[in-house]
Amino acid sequence: MVLIMKPLGSIESASNDILKNARNIIKSLYNHAVHEPITITEAIKTLKHIRIETYESLNQIQHEFLIIQAVKWLQTTDPTLVGASWLWNPRQTGSYDEPDLRAVHKEVNLVSAEVTTSAYPKGLIDSRMRDTLAKLSKMQGRKFYFVLTEEMRRRAQTKVTKNGWDINIIVINSDTEI
Repeated sequence: MVLIMKPLGSIESASNDILKNARNIIKSLYNHAVHEPITITEAIKTLKHIRIETYESLNQIQHEFLIIQAVKWLQTTDPTLVGASWLWNPRQTGSYDEPDLRAVHKEVNLVSAEVTTSAYPKGLIDSRMRDTLAKLSKMQGRKFYFVLTEEMRRRAQTKVTKNGWDINIIVINSDTEI
């Protein structure tokens, strides 16, 4: 098993990187939106460029931010985790053996956590949730699944209960300043 998780470093530094990336996307959107298209062809071409330049980053930046929010939540609810080393997969590049977030102390996995930026558990999102929870259930340490909405929490809790998994489902507010 090759681990590719990265040390999180400081929350402030990670937050600054996320802000920089978000500003770049917003600047790109602004540059595309500053000129109103005159024809349908021009409008579609502009939308195509916006999608190419921003689609993946929009989700990834929110994913990174939610991981940071999860760390803050975990440290607030369990002060013993403040001294832990935090590892993360900020761009969802982890292997099947890796969570989005891990807390480690003296080579012991204390926490394994996954986050999702999806708002509604429909279609592909629902099946990905099932796969993610099954993956998480096999990991070491206390297990957490962070979601943005009550709809996602209820659906995840149903899957956890049905399968007898020991996973805590947490709704986390992505609008909170860090």
